[in-house]
Amino acid sequence: FFTLGAAAYQDDQEAYKTLANLYNPVLEKSFTDLYSNLLAFLERHLGVAVSINRFDLAMPGFHIFGAESAGMMAQPHIDQPFDRVDFGTAWDRPFSFTVPLRLPEVGGGLEAWYYVSPEDLQNFQNNDVLPPATYEPYRLGNLYIHNGLVLHRIANNQAIEPGEHRITLQGHGVHTEQGAVLYF
Repeated sequence: FFTLGAAAYQDDQEAYKTLANLYNPVLEKSFTDLYSNLLAFLERHLGVAVSINRFDLAMPGFHIFGAESAGMMAQPHIDQPFDRVDFGTAWDRPFSFTVPLRLPEVGGGLEAWYYVSPEDLQNFQNNDVLPPATYEPYRLGNLYIHNGLVLHRIANNQAIEPGEHRITLQGHGVHTEQGAVLYF
């Protein structure tokens, strides 16, 4: 599993801004059209202006999984990278998004728990057991967006053959008075 770009949830908070300013020019130059399409789509979908690279935040980045990562399961989580960055302004309505760019033959997707009771959470804390998740399969090129506050994880329990990859554009956003701001 690799990440291309700085990631607020993953990188040391003290180093995040420096890493973002190091990687952002490379990402912007290498993926100009992808970012332009992303902004245009999200502006239509959200109905507000959308910007990237404000407040020294990392641009949306990439997760890359190869055959060696098959079967490795992430912990179920909610997305709270907004707790680790400074937007320089008031914000609300966080969201997370994924765009699958390459998928293995077996596909890929997201596991989500849309309703988890307090008893389910207690059982998870005590026994590492949750009720069955809803599987949301990905289709190449589609953008998947949610508020990030639903318990979820990558669905990665199937075999990825040697030479295959699961590559996704990943990011988060918040709404401000000036519109939505994207970051990773």
